[in-house]
Amino acid sequence: MIKIDDELKFRIPMLTERNLPLLERLIEHKHSPIYNFSCGDRLTFTDKKFLDVYEEDLQQRSLGEKIPGEKWIETIHKQSESSPFLKKQTHLLDLNSDFERIPLMHRGDLSKHLVDIVPDGSDFSRLIVNPTSGTTGHSIPCPNHPLAIGCYNPLLFYSLKSNGISIQLNETTIASMLICSQENTIVYSTVKPILNGAGYSKINLNPKTWNDPGDTVKFIEDLQPEFLCGDPVSFYDLLSYPLKYQPKALLSTSLKMTDGIRKRLIETFGCPVVDFYSLNETGPIAYSCRKDPNTFHVLPKDLFVEITDSEGNRLPEGEIGFIVVTGGRNPYLPLLRYNTGDRGSLDFSPCDCGEKTPKLRMEEARKPVYFINNSGKRINPIDISRWIRKFRVHRHKLFQKKNGDLELILDIEKGFFDGRDETNLSEGLKEMFSKDQSIQIEIKEGNSIDWEGFQIYESELNPLENL
Repeated sequence: MIKIDDELKFRIPMLTERNLPLLERLIEHKHSPIYNFSCGDRLTFTDKKFLDVYEEDLQQRSLGEKIPGEKWIETIHKQSESSPFLKKQTHLLDLNSDFERIPLMHRGDLSKHLVDIVPDGSDFSRLIVNPTSGTTGHSIPCPNHPLAIGCYNPLLFYSLKSNGISIQLNETTIASMLICSQENTIVYSTVKPILNGAGYSKINLNPKTWNDPGDTVKFIEDLQPEFLCGDPVSFYDLLSYPLKYQPKALLSTSLKMTDGIRKRLIETFGCPVVDFYSLNETGPIAYSCRKDPNTFHVLPKDLFVEITDSEGNRLPEGEIGFIVVTGGRNPYLPLLRYNTGDRGSLDFSPCDCGEKTPKLRMEEARKPVYFINNSGKRINPIDISRWIRKFRVHRHKLFQKKNGDLELILDIEKGFFDGRDETNLSEGLKEMFSKDQSIQIEIKEGNSIDWEGFQIYESELNPLENL
């Protein structure tokens, strides 16, 4: 029997006795996965007040700003006073007239200059470190805050409501289930008092994370989560399971949903598929339009989105360039003209769906990719990133040829990567693929490669490419 102790209260501060029956049902379920982690939202009653206001503000969004207004400039000024990196970026610039002259931030800056980006004097008592998944580049240990992560809820629910989807949230329902399909990842269940006590589970389709092969289907079917979250790769794998269950929606993140996978998901589950453009560094940026799923609407008010060339010059409406964001709600990671590395265009004209915010059309977005070993087994890029991040590597690119051979490019940390590291990294990949796997490793300086806008993972054997 689960009791509320200090550890549980730390993980779920708003937890009460009323939440325990559902928590026990999740943890002690006879078909549950093999849990390897304990997790909670760490949200407080004070946080709830902020989130309630944040949710209300989402209804007041406008067409957005083509240039940063006075409030944005004030925010940037304030952040630049405490962040050494931002202070350097804005040195001797008039933010009102010189905004486009502010140098772009890049993923490499988060890897190499994170200490200087985090504001001086930050209170780390509620710090959470979430490594980026590595689907688009080397995983980065992004510092985050429970309140910033808590903002995901109103953003996700806004997108569901915009798609005509009503979600039941109470002490007997499972709000959502995150579906993963990886070699290794954390697996857990929890309850969320912030969502009226509704439950939440993160599962891994990998058979080794279940006691019995049939438990996956039985667990999902018995809990009947209101909606499922995942990425196109995980949802593609879920299609092979004989589920007799219809979620109200599928929320896809991390990678671009292909038209073929979307069609199969809708046919199989009979529910809408809402695609999210989201980064761990920012949280949700935009969600797919219900009229045109290949068009996205900018979602949060606290992100300023612009399209620029590689030098940071803002491009005209409708022209394709790099997606660059400023702002966010993460107090530990102020972003100032952060180049996401993804490409797209902005359109400020009205949309037929009724949404008022700018339309973001994605180009060369992060495609779902699988690698194949010599036995035909699919390898998820997330597992590859998880291995590579054990080494002092800033960024990497991996390409698989038609014959199965791998080509890996590394941007390394000088003085922290030698021949032994290269051998260990290579051997780890061979264990993941095949012992006789051909792996060509090339080490380069970061500034000798145009890392931005490059598809980090590519494979000529990718089974999802044409779906």
